[in-house]
Amino acid sequence: MTRDLTVFKIYSPCPNNYTIWIVDGTLSKVIGKGSVVILQSITLNSILYVPKLDSNVLSISKPTRDLK
Repeated sequence: MTRDLTVFKIYSPCPNNYTIWIVDGTLSKVIGKGSVVILQSITLNSILYVPKLDSNVLSISKPTRDLK
Protein backbone atom coordinates (compact mmCIF):
# COMPACT_ATOMS: atom_id res chain seq x y z
CA MET A 1 0.00 0.00 0.00
CA THR A 2 1.18 3.51 -0.70
CA ARG A 3 0.00 7.06 -0.24
CA ASP A 4 2.05 8.31 -3.22
CA LEU A 5 0.07 8.31 -6.46
CA THR A 6 3.16 9.28 -8.49
CA VAL A 7 4.86 5.88 -8.01
CA PHE A 8 2.30 3.93 -10.04
CA LYS A 9 3.31 2.68 -13.49
CA ILE A 10 -0.23 1.36 -14.05
CA TYR A 11 -3.16 2.74 -12.04
CA SER A 12 -6.92 2.40 -11.99
CA PRO A 13 -9.45 3.82 -9.54
CA CYS A 14 -11.29 1.37 -7.29
CA PRO A 15 -14.89 1.06 -8.45
CA ASN A 16 -16.16 0.13 -4.98
CA ASN A 17 -15.91 1.81 -1.60
CA TYR A 18 -13.18 -0.41 -0.15
CA THR A 19 -11.83 0.51 3.27
CA ILE A 20 -8.93 -0.77 5.36
CA TRP A 21 -8.00 -0.49 9.02
CA ILE A 22 -4.83 1.54 9.48
CA VAL A 23 -2.39 1.40 12.39
CA ASP A 24 -4.06 4.21 14.36
CA GLY A 25 -7.27 2.16 14.49
CA THR A 26 -9.27 4.20 11.98
CA LEU A 27 -10.80 3.19 8.67
CA SER A 28 -9.33 4.64 5.50
CA LYS A 29 -10.61 4.52 1.91
CA VAL A 30 -8.76 2.65 -0.81
CA ILE A 31 -8.90 5.04 -3.76
CA GLY A 32 -7.27 2.86 -6.42
CA LYS A 33 -4.79 0.12 -7.20
CA GLY A 34 -2.13 -0.72 -9.72
CA SER A 35 1.48 -1.68 -10.37
CA VAL A 36 4.63 -0.08 -8.98
CA VAL A 37 8.17 -0.66 -10.28
CA ILE A 38 10.97 -0.74 -7.70
CA LEU A 39 14.71 -1.20 -8.22
CA GLN A 40 14.20 -0.82 -12.02
CA SER A 41 13.51 -4.54 -12.42
CA ILE A 42 10.91 -5.57 -9.85
CA THR A 43 7.22 -4.91 -10.45
CA LEU A 44 4.81 -5.09 -7.55
CA ASN A 45 1.22 -5.70 -8.65
CA SER A 46 -2.08 -5.06 -6.87
CA ILE A 47 -0.64 -2.17 -4.85
CA LEU A 48 -3.38 -0.20 -3.10
CA TYR A 49 -3.48 3.60 -3.19
CA VAL A 50 -4.47 4.85 0.28
CA PRO A 51 -3.77 8.59 0.61
CA LYS A 52 -4.22 8.67 4.40
CA LEU A 53 -1.32 6.31 5.13
CA ASP A 54 1.68 7.75 6.97
CA SER A 55 4.13 5.53 5.07
CA ASN A 56 4.28 2.74 2.49
CA VAL A 57 3.36 -0.76 3.69
CA LEU A 58 4.52 -4.02 2.11
CA SER A 59 3.12 -7.41 3.07
CA ILE A 60 5.82 -10.07 2.87
CA SER A 61 3.30 -12.94 2.74
CA LYS A 62 1.61 -11.68 -0.47
CA PRO A 63 4.72 -11.71 -2.74
CA THR A 64 5.82 -14.98 -1.16
CA ARG A 65 2.46 -16.60 -1.96
CA ASP A 66 2.67 -15.27 -5.53
CA LEU A 67 5.97 -17.13 -6.08
CA LYS A 68 4.26 -20.52 -5.72
